[in-house]
Amino acid sequence: MNYLCRDCTYKGTVAGHAGECPACGSLNFGRRKSNAEGEPPSKLRLQILVVVWTIFIGMIIWKLIQ
Repeated sequence: MNYLCRDCTYKGTVAGHAGECPACGSLNFGRRKSNAEGEPPSKLRLQILVVVWTIFIGMIIWKLIQ
């Protein structure tokens, strides 16, 4: 389980004794879903990511050749 403090942006797996943030002591601290617990990324999102990286790498190679 991952936790996220909305005040100091602490991210960790440990909560305080009474549910407060271990970094700043704020009570504005809650659980957040990690990718393993949530839905997996959609296939369209992964395809777009591959296309964008391919274009990016192609542009770098083209710049190095010229």
